[in-house]
Amino acid sequence: MLSVTVDLSEFNRMIANVEPSMMRGIRVGLKQCAEELIAEGRRGLDSAYNISAHSLAPRSIQVDDSKTTPTSITVHLDKKTCPYTEYLHEGTRDHFVEPNRAKALHWVSGGDSFFSKGHNVSGIEKHPFLYDAAYKLKDKFGEIIHAAVQSAMKKEGVA
Repeated sequence: MLSVTVDLSEFNRMIANVEPSMMRGIRVGLKQCAEELIAEGRRGLDSAYNISAHSLAPRSIQVDDSKTTPTSITVHLDKKTCPYTEYLHEGTRDHFVEPNRAKALHWVSGGDSFFSKGHNVSGIEKHPFLYDAAYKLKDKFGEIIHAAVQSAMKKEGVA
């Protein structure tokens, strides 16, 4: 009797090996993309405000682990690390400042002391350094993911 058998065991084995290696590659690539985005965001913050890399603002650009999934990674401005970084990114409007607990505001400028019971201050200009970094790196992200997946698949002996 003539028979034809289609044996998918080899194909199933390949799929089982490819999928985990691809997922590992995607995770590695996403982490590399996040590192690139954080570094570029910090450079943008420094160029906009001349902020030292050792200050709190650049350190607030971090990966948000609560929003990370196997196929996505989120970089955000962490308010706990530095509450004012968001204002540097999004800007502020002109507004009135007044003392909360003291009788007057006090600051030193050029060696002279100044006091005020309240006054208008100009807002902060918007510098969306994180969005700018993402836009600048968008093509590079695809290259990073592709290279990471290829590398992971080679390690598994699939590619």
